[in-house]
Amino acid sequence: MIFKPTVHAYTIVGFFLFSLIFGFKNKYNLELIKEIVFDVEVKKTLSSNKYTKSTGFIYYNFIKNEMLLGFKDPVKSFIKTNQFGEIKIYDPKNNEVMITQNVMYSTKGHLMYYFFSQSQKDLGLSKMGFVQNNRKFDGQYEISEWIPPVSISKQLNKVLLVTKYQLPTLIEYYKNETIIKKTYFSDYQKFGQISFPLKVVEIDYIIGKKDSSITYTIYSNPRINSNIEPEIKNFEIPSNAKVTTAK
Repeated sequence: MIFKPTVHAYTIVGFFLFSLIFGFKNKYNLELIKEIVFDVEVKKTLSSNKYTKSTGFIYYNFIKNEMLLGFKDPVKSFIKTNQFGEIKIYDPKNNEVMITQNVMYSTKGHLMYYFFSQSQKDLGLSKMGFVQNNRKFDGQYEISEWIPPVSISKQLNKVLLVTKYQLPTLIEYYKNETIIKKTYFSDYQKFGQISFPLKVVEIDYIIGKKDSSITYTIYSNPRINSNIEPEIKNFEIPSNAKVTTAK
């Protein structure tokens, strides 16, 4: 039996197309944050008007730069990835694990990395080789235009980023001057000097059609360091799990 990763697995792990964090002070106990976990709910409305929902948790270890996603439904599964883009998707029901590697799965390309490494002002665009081409202000909002590096210029021709008080509220991706994706950030919560959006809405447009899919991701119930459940921070994929490959 071949284990197939769900759409939600790739949606969350691949969030944003693309060093190390050692922690920061937080308002809860003034100790360094070495690891954090959120409960997460992902709702996806597909272009065919179908609706899917997944719930679980997302755990980030800032010392190791590793991330673990655990889903309770619709199918119980676990996803582990690191800064090198090595990803393991584990199906506990069948004790199977799919292993692959791709830079888009790097923990350094995830939303949590950009915010907790304080790269949130430009969402890591400058680190990815984007060059700011223009910017303007509209009241409290700063709107900046970014030109992609040559390596991905065939996939994107520009990115528009909107921030308010240096916090992203919207990012739009364009190909041939046509918008292909936009993401909204809201419901910020402060962790010491860090602000993190608890609500993220992604809209993916289908090129050539007046249609789109919408993904809502809600983060809640943050736990830090010693408050994290041992079964999450100590989770390991069984050594006897059968290794499978994607079709």
